[in-house]
Order: sequence, then C-alpha cells, then structure tokens
Amino acid sequence: MFFPQVFAEVDIISGLRFRTQLSAEIGGGKNRSYQYGYTGGNNLTNPQQATLGFSNYSFYTLENYFSYNKVFGQHSVSATLGNSYLDPGNSSGLNATGTKIPNDAIQNISVAQSQAVTGSTYGYARSSVISYFARLGYTFDDKYILTGSFRRDGASNFGANNRFGNFYGLGVAWRFVDEEFVKNGLNFLSDGKVRFGLGRTGNNSIPTTGVTSVLTYSGSPNGNLVYSLGTNEGFNPGTTINTLSNPNIRWESTDQTNIGLDLGFLNNRLNVTVDWYNRKSSGLLVSVPVSGSTGASASGGQPSKYANAASAQNKGVEFSVGYRDQARGGFQYNMSANLAYNKNIVNSLGSEFAAPIQAGAFSNLPAFTYTAAGSAIGSFFGYEVSHVAKDQAEIDALNAKAAEQTGDATTKYQAGLLPGDFIFKDLDGDGKVTSTDQKILGNPIPKIVYGFNAGVNYKGFDLNVVVSGVSGLKIVNAFKFVTENESTGHNASTEILKRWRKAGDVAELPRAGQSATGDGNLRPSDWWLENGAYLRLRNVTLGYTLPQGVIEGIGGGKVFKSIRVYAAAQNLLTFTKYKGYDPEVSTQNGGSFIFSRGIDDRQQLPQPRTLLCGLQLGF
Repeated sequence: MFFPQVFAEVDIISGLRFRTQLSAEIGGGKNRSYQYGYTGGNNLTNPQQATLGFSNYSFYTLENYFSYNKVFGQHSVSATLGNSYLDPGNSSGLNATGTKIPNDAIQNISVAQSQAVTGSTYGYARSSVISYFARLGYTFDDKYILTGSFRRDGASNFGANNRFGNFYGLGVAWRFVDEEFVKNGLNFLSDGKVRFGLGRTGNNSIPTTGVTSVLTYSGSPNGNLVYSLGTNEGFNPGTTINTLSNPNIRWESTDQTNIGLDLGFLNNRLNVTVDWYNRKSSGLLVSVPVSGSTGASASGGQPSKYANAASAQNKGVEFSVGYRDQARGGFQYNMSANLAYNKNIVNSLGSEFAAPIQAGAFSNLPAFTYTAAGSAIGSFFGYEVSHVAKDQAEIDALNAKAAEQTGDATTKYQAGLLPGDFIFKDLDGDGKVTSTDQKILGNPIPKIVYGFNAGVNYKGFDLNVVVSGVSGLKIVNAFKFVTENESTGHNASTEILKRWRKAGDVAELPRAGQSATGDGNLRPSDWWLENGAYLRLRNVTLGYTLPQGVIEGIGGGKVFKSIRVYAAAQNLLTFTKYKGYDPEVSTQNGGSFIFSRGIDDRQQLPQPRTLLCGLQLGF
C-alpha cells in the first residue's frame, strides 16, 4: 500500500491558521493457491487446482480547515472549522482457476491444461462522503475543560432524501487534583480527573451499490443465465434481480453517555481508570433475511435486504489499573490489567420488521439466532434437551401422559419420537413439545472482557507478555454435525461411541441414521451450544538492544542509531472448554456479523500459533 500526502499551511493572524491537505491511498494485492488432489469423505474425487488473483484500488481525501489556538492568561481557547471530501475512487479485481494439472511438481496455474477466468470486479473503492465540521475547546486554569463538536456528513450510499446526517459531541472535565482542598486533604493523589461526555456518531457501512437501487444478474459470464420456457421447453437467456432496493435507508446513529474517573497515585506510578457508558444505537444498518419468494438471490440462497432494522443498547463498566516503576540497577517494569462488563439488549425492531429476525442457518438446518425486543442481538434460540429416550416403554409413558393432559387420545408428547432420539423439554407445560417450547438459550456477546499486559527492561533486554480473554457467552459448535452425529455418512470423532445403540442404553448422543433435518434430533437446541469463554496468551516477545558502544563500532557509528533483535510467539496458549477449532469465532461464513456471529460453521480456519524473529534497525 502507498499513502501519498501533500499539504500547505498559512498563518493568517496570530493563532489562526488555514490548512489544505490532499492524501490518497493506493493499494493492491496478488494471491495464488494450490489444491492437491484428494478424495473427500463422500468418496468424491477432487483434482489438483491452482488459482491466481489480482486486485487494486485507489481513492483520495481532500481536507480544508481553519484552526485557532490562543491563550489569554488562565484561559485557553481552541477552535476548528472546515470541510472534507472523500472520493469514492475505484477498485478492480480478476481471478482465474486452472485445472487438469499433470502433477504436483509445478504448482502454478501456468501449467494447467484448462484455464478460466472465474471472477472479475470493477466498481467504487468506497462510498463518497462530504463533511462539514466544527470543534471548540475551552480550558480555564488547566482544571476546567469544556469541548464541543458538530459535523454534518453526506454519503453517496444513501438515497437523496436521507443522504445527510447531523452528529455532535459535548464533553466536560474537572481536574480536581489541582484544587487546594485536594492538595491539603488528599495529598496521596498525584492525579485526579472526572469526565462527562455525551454525543452522537454515525455509520454508513453498507455497500456502495445495490442498496437504494436494484442490481440485476444475467449469469457469469453475462448472458449465461437461461430459463426453460415454452411448450418445447427451450432455453432462453434471461435476467433476475440480485438485490432488493431500500430507497429510504438512512444513517445509523449511536447516542452515548459516558462518565469517567482517572486517578493517579505514587507520583503516577499507579494509575486507575473507571468508565461507565450507556450507548444506544438506532437504525442499525444490517442485511436482514427476507422471504425466499422474492427471488432476490443469484445463487438461490437466502435473499436479504439492507435496512435500518433495529435499535439496541449497550451498557457497561470498564476498569483498568496500571503500575510502572524502576528499581536499582536500571531494572524497569510495568504491568496493567483491564476488565469490562457489557450488557446488550434490543430495544425495538422498528416499524419495518415486526416479527423477530431469524438467521444463522447452516447444513440445511433452521435458523439458530433470534433477534427481538428484550433479548440480546443474535441470541441463540431453540429447544432444551432432556435426555436420550432409552426405549419404547419410556416413549409410551410420555405419550400416555400427554394424551391424559390434553384430553386427546391421539396426542403425542413429541412428534416422530423413536427410541434413541433426543427428548426435548415441554417448557410451556401443555403436555407436548411444540414450537412454543423454544426459548432464548444464550448469546455470543461476551459479558466480560479482560486483559493483562506486563513488561520488563534490563540492560538492553526487554520482555513483554500480553494475555486476553472473554467470558459469559455461548458458541454454536456446528462441528457436531459431523463429529458427533451419524446421519450423513461422514467420519466422526470418538464422541460418537457415546451414542444410543440398543433398547435400555443410557446414552449421551442419539442413535445413528436419523434424518439430518431441522425437526428431529438436529433441530436448534442447547445441545449445539458450548461455553465460549477463553483465556489466551496473545503475545510473548523477548528482545535485545545492542549497546551504543557496539553500534558505534559499526561504520564509526554513522550507519545505525539502534539495533534490536527479537523473538516472539503469538497465540502461544489458549485455555478453553470449547471443543471446536477456535473459541474466538467472529461470524458465520457469509453471514451478517450482527445476526450470525458466534456460529462456528466449520468453514473458518483457527488462528495460527506463530513463532517469529526479527531485526530492527534505526538510522
């Protein structure tokens, strides 16, 4: 990537300056891959395949603004007034695939006997945004601080009626440690400040095309989409819609209130920060599933539509503490820890989506997530498993009780229930298991996020350790579809030995051979969910900086200013009860981050454990 930038400044009067700045981002990439031939679990042969792809993009930003900074005795004033323009630029890409490769000796598309362009793109690199902004700051006696800002942004990926949004911020702070009563009565404090802020920010993170207008699809390459029409059922070229338009889509906005406290002790060797926040987001910009009858999908998958679909709230507390010091002999050390608690809840789905938003389907199973007012975004929704049915006698007893409770002799406790199947709980107490017995089972949003950082420096050596973790969340382990389920003919883990085999077995897993559908044993339930908490040793780095005497001996000290060698390990250890590849799951492959997160759908590679070493040279 390349980031060229030019600017010019002019001082108009004392304290008042004008600046114009032009910057750009130019980038691109090349990727290639090679797939060895293999035979899959379904006994289908997959031959060698090589791919090659190129991409590039560029855009620029133009900013013009006035800035004013002046000190009048105990009064300090700063102000900014200006505008900016973010150009949409352009991006393009090309991908090719080669097959019929003679052998694995040359793993390159150039030796493939069959080569084809499998994809090409061209369009805007980003949305175009024009902004007008103003900021004002005032400080009195370095103790009382007031800041305010306002901006008006217009984005090209919204329709003409909702292109602009107005956003603001207001903050006040009191540095009470400088007050005389604090110096006299609380002299153990070396720093102390209380903060209050509120404001509104905006988000326009939606595609640049296909949102406010319809995109069509005619096949790839263009014209290859055909329909069978007429009495002779001949093939005719045609076009379908690929997206649904929403001309009324608007800016997503987030209103946040924040109260904070900063404290310093022992001449600021010990620092403590506490923050409370209340963040309300309205008009969330998300891609929501719509009825398949719309036909708005080129691949035949689940159609979706971008909309301002929900209003949600995040409320929580953040706490951090840090300590640094230096001992005799030049031994320096520092350590810090942070802990945050967050609660997420949906306030409403707005007027466009009255019914709950359901998403997160995989492997031909129903949706696993459920978003509705009163629950967390993307909560997991389904049945609770009681146990595996031991035999027909147990099922007969359940059916008899259901018939007695409902007064209908034909009532069954659970439709299609056979020995060796999961028995699900009747949560509403009506005597039988139906869709009304589903409940919120958890959600993938961590309630607790924490971390720890420690470092030491001694005689040129430096060591740094970073640890992080989360707790209070659930993950859907979709690996169970193949590792703990015998319905699809795939290989399985040794967990499958815990399945039901014959009448009377007290088993953890259901029988083999059941239908892999969403109305039997594989329906959304707490069986799929696992604890997503983890503690990860994120990074360990050990380095050594050569003494200046050694550096000065290289070229008379005129070549290098500093030389440092280091070794590091990333993702060295992970402690978790999650049985999948990686508990740090972001979102379902191809799914919405908001509605489909926390679903480990077997298509995401785990984060690698990386060992590396390096050399840093200063000139």
